[in-house]
Amino acid sequence: MATTLVALVSACGQPESPQLSMCQSVTKNLVGSVEWGDSEIKESTNRMTVNASYVSDGTSGKVSCVYPRERTDDGNGKFATAPESVSVNGERVSTGDLLRAGTKASKAELEVVAKETARQTEIVAREAGEKAGELAGQAQVIATEAGAKVGEAASQAATQAGEVAGQLGQQAEQVAREAGKKIQDALEKQ
Repeated sequence: MATTLVALVSACGQPESPQLSMCQSVTKNLVGSVEWGDSEIKESTNRMTVNASYVSDGTSGKVSCVYPRERTDDGNGKFATAPESVSVNGERVSTGDLLRAGTKASKAELEVVAKETARQTEIVAREAGEKAGELAGQAQVIATEAGAKVGEAASQAATQAGEVAGQLGQQAEQVAREAGKKIQDALEKQ
């Protein structure tokens, strides 16, 4: 039995469904600049169909993208993220045109993911650095209190621990930023 999931998609923001996002990207590569209207996602046992309306250069249009379910031994495969067929205004897109548009769309989708990954990596790195600095400060306070009780040796150990924690935080932040940059550079070279 087929189930239907209807999603209203505004022109703003990235859709949550990777199939809808890819269908929109492929369509953009086929027809040019678009403003999105309503969309509908229909799931059946072996396929997902994404139907969406759009306006391009003042002309209304409709696109339909069909995604097969990946086969697995247990029958619970996920839907593919690359469409097996696309129809624009009722006309099926040729395999060659679909491959070209799909390749461009995949690259665009990966660039979006890479930029978001780099942004999230930078946030995590900054938070890790802040937390390391906070922990270093806490370690230094605790060590200072212990140093008053135990003496000069404990105070020196705490200072060194704080410095090491701060250095580790800085190193973690730098490594995360470099990883994000490498990801972004690699995608830009494609």
